[in-house]
Amino acid sequence: MQRKAAAEHRASRTAVRWVRSAASNAAMRQIWRSPSGILNQPMYFYIYDTFLQDKKYERELGAVETRLTDLGISGKVGRLNAFTNARGLIRDELKHGAKTIVVVGNDDTIAKVIEGIEDTKLTLGIIPIGTPVTVATALGIPAGVDSCDVLSKRITQKID
Repeated sequence: MQRKAAAEHRASRTAVRWVRSAASNAAMRQIWRSPSGILNQPMYFYIYDTFLQDKKYERELGAVETRLTDLGISGKVGRLNAFTNARGLIRDELKHGAKTIVVVGNDDTIAKVIEGIEDTKLTLGIIPIGTPVTVATALGIPAGVDSCDVLSKRITQKID
């Protein structure tokens, strides 16, 4: 009985922290109330490439994930692998309301995801990790954790 009460108490503290965090980051995030009065935010879906499982990227990826959480723009993560392609991941997340797809990886990862978002009205974000990252560099997006700040500003530009 005490365990259940302790778990409920932890859950309520987490909810309070999220609301408090949402209020303090309101200027950084696009938050609005739905017609039902529920607090909403754009849904982010992060697609990680397979090479990010390598131990040499562990620290950088951890710093990126921490920064995204601090900025209030963390979201669901999908991982590319031999059995999962970007098109399938994106199609499934569109059904669940994804509005922004964020590529976490290099130029090859960006190419895989762009093939998967054909004929959709999604916003594409990039967190460049690894090499080469020429696409991100050409767009003025810094590599690694610094790209999280660019993503949080949600400045969009249409590219054909």
